[in-house]
Amino acid sequence: MKEKGIKKATLAVAYGFKRQEVTNILSGTTKGPRANSFILQVIEDYGIE
Repeated sequence: MKEKGIKKATLAVAYGFKRQEVTNILSGTTKGPRANSFILQVIEDYGIE
C-alpha cells in the first residue's frame, strides 16, 4: 500500500468502513468473509500483487 500511496483512511471512505475497521482487517485482528472480501476487492481495484 505504501508503494501505491494508499492510506487506510482513504480505503475506509472508499469502501464504507470505519478507519479502525480497515486497520484491524489489514493487521489481521479482524477476520472472516467480510474482511476477506474487502482485501480481495482492494487488491483487484488497485492492482496490488
